[in-house]
Amino acid sequence: MAAAATYTAYPTAAEALNLFTVLGFSLPSGMTSGELDYYRYAAIDELENITGYRPFLAGASATYKFDPPGPNYRGRMLGGGRKLLLSQPFATITALSVGVTATDAGTALTADTDYWKLPANASAKNQPITEIVFSTLQWGIVNSVRITGKPGYSENIPAEVWEAVRRLTASRIAMGLREKLSQSPVEGKLGDESIRFSIELLQKAGETWSSEAKAAIMSYTFMHP
Repeated sequence: MAAAATYTAYPTAAEALNLFTVLGFSLPSGMTSGELDYYRYAAIDELENITGYRPFLAGASATYKFDPPGPNYRGRMLGGGRKLLLSQPFATITALSVGVTATDAGTALTADTDYWKLPANASAKNQPITEIVFSTLQWGIVNSVRITGKPGYSENIPAEVWEAVRRLTASRIAMGLREKLSQSPVEGKLGDESIRFSIELLQKAGETWSSEAKAAIMSYTFMHP
């Protein structure tokens, strides 16, 4: 079975503009590259807001603090569990330490011996790591578990999500342009022929692209613990 198609970067504004050509028109020349980039970044932000993965595309490696898993308290100590549900999912995890304090670097644990990353084979499946299961019950003070890795859904963008971001970008461009236009149709160019398109067409296209994108990315929603 062939691996699902993925991308290493989000679609560009130019790739989003290609959707307008499919409809039979191109945009007038009044929209700046800065405006187009704004709509692109806004679309990525919308993706992350909807899915709950921030960032969605894996960011730079960093160390995050977590409480030991479990509902129990023993004075300043808490934990008593083995399963840690990650409030910050990771595309990759390269190090994990427990028992960390302001004066103690704690104990570095070994993957697949002292702890396991779930779901299994997440990287091969282009899925995020959302749970850690320890081999023993964990106890410690607040924020004494430290995990180092790349936060995000994955290091590659699923093709379905890439296309959704392209459509969200195009939707925002369409709505932004619609706000600029008067009620009169505006002339644009397609090849050597003059064409005319209306505010109503822009609104319909924008709404369609937005609804298609949101439907596609709903299956990537992260349920925060």
